[in-house]
Amino acid sequence: MLGGWRAGERDADARYRRTTSDSSCNELLCIQIGNEFAASQHHIAIAVWFDNQAPPRLTANFCAQSVEGRNQAMMLVQYRLDLDFGVEIPGIPAVLNNFILPVEPIALALAQEKQVTSRIATWLARGGRASGDLAQSGGC
Repeated sequence: MLGGWRAGERDADARYRRTTSDSSCNELLCIQIGNEFAASQHHIAIAVWFDNQAPPRLTANFCAQSVEGRNQAMMLVQYRLDLDFGVEIPGIPAVLNNFILPVEPIALALAQEKQVTSRIATWLARGGRASGDLAQSGGC
């Protein structure tokens, strides 16, 4: 089931590679806004799947993860608004909703978290440093 998500991730990775070489930290933040909203939607889909399977603790966990992803996206939106930059909310890849085994949504969530961490730690930070937008303190 992860194949569809991974295809969407490859598209996002390609978009990141294209933009990090010639874009500012602010443009990369716009892409990250979409990534955070996508993660939020995936977590909702996982929570709904687990809710149908009846393990309530996992449902609550993924609902909380969804809210966290949405809040992170909204913080990036607010950052751009505070600097008087325009904000355009990007579309997101299709969300996976159907899983067969309980390990599939957990593997999806883990893969997503690793991908987000990698993007923030490498591409976004590198893009910010390259454009002079990222201060030594670690913020854009």
